[in-house]
Amino acid sequence: MINKMKSVIRRNGFYIDLGTENTLIYGRGQGWVLNEPSFVTFNEKKNNRVLMALGRTSKSHLGRNPQNIKVERPLHEGVIADFFATESMLRGFFNSLNIGSSILKSDMIISLPCLVTQFERRAVEEVGQSLGAKKVHLLDEPMAAAVGSGLPVMAPRGQIIVDIGGGTTEIAIISLGGVAYSTAVRIGGHSMDQRIMQHLRHRFNILIGETTAEKLKINFADALNSDPFEMIKFNGIDLSTGLPRRIELSKSEISFAINPILDDIVASINVALASAEPELSADISEQGIWLAGGGALIKNFSKKIELSTGLKVNIARDPLFSVARGGAYLLEHPELLEKLAV
Repeated sequence: MINKMKSVIRRNGFYIDLGTENTLIYGRGQGWVLNEPSFVTFNEKKNNRVLMALGRTSKSHLGRNPQNIKVERPLHEGVIADFFATESMLRGFFNSLNIGSSILKSDMIISLPCLVTQFERRAVEEVGQSLGAKKVHLLDEPMAAAVGSGLPVMAPRGQIIVDIGGGTTEIAIISLGGVAYSTAVRIGGHSMDQRIMQHLRHRFNILIGETTAEKLKINFADALNSDPFEMIKFNGIDLSTGLPRRIELSKSEISFAINPILDDIVASINVALASAEPELSADISEQGIWLAGGGALIKNFSKKIELSTGLKVNIARDPLFSVARGGAYLLEHPELLEKLAV
């Protein structure tokens, strides 16, 4: 009977990768059970927010919603911006999984940026507890990214990981299961989307939405602007007429728009490298830099970093899911989690 109870406790556990752009949920012994955009739609009636949609459905409402329908991102720059919206989104996600009472009294891991405030950490804990979790473990995203990238985080060796997420970019030097140095800048993929929108509006009087900006970034951004004469076509609104039209521009305009953000990330990497202790610095010189997160997929960004630092840059396998993969691994290996959780 005791063994059976232990197996139940061991089985009930969830990891939540609560990101600015996407939320992923992993169930212990179940694998990945959810991967949805971090969006929620409310119908606001007389100061009462009625939940209408979540995830992909909610994101599809973006830019198409009437005045009383609000499409929200519950997280901003990697942290909870709206507690009620975050709780509503997660509760809705778990309800959609039809897992019944499995979440009650379960262990829960939630990853979050490494330099959040105590208030922001507490908000994340309270969200987990409000869902019914017995214990909420908080995990620094750079550590999760390092584990998910296959780095030997317990080794007595300096390793630097750069996780470029939707809301934040985090840089950490890891050794012996701890973080020897960490920094975060609250810029990431979402900031790049905003810069593309602003650039096209200010320079060409063209209005596009977030979804179009994200697609332009994914498909055409190039950190080294290696093919500046290639032309691209997309749909937008000509603000001089107010009418929709097909737009043709040089691909280099997309790269030009996001380059200041890429430069800021590279500058932060150089600061981190300069801050490393001599022995850690020697290890990093040998191993190179590891890139994780969606920003690692920007064409030639790894080469841009190599040119600036003089170090080899390694892109993690499937970098978009490095943090999530690390959190899932730690959920299945609680003995390592106890050493790494904050």
